[in-house]
Amino acid sequence: MYSFGLLGDGLLFVVGLVWCSAMFRRWRSDLDELRTSKDTGDRVVIAFLWAVTAWLLMGMVDTTVHTIRGIGRI
Repeated sequence: MYSFGLLGDGLLFVVGLVWCSAMFRRWRSDLDELRTSKDTGDRVVIAFLWAVTAWLLMGMVDTTVHTIRGIGRI
């Protein structure tokens, strides 16, 4: 992951937490809309938002692992 320094990484982590929290609150409605919607545009947008969420989660896990490894080296 790109390094923005400790403050930048922390800020990105918090933004990721807020994003993921908002997305996981709406997963049931998104799943229902995917099942019932015939509009391709709606389905593409929902899939894109969840792809962004997955990407953020991977980045957050990566940041957490690197932070814990860094603590172990001290």
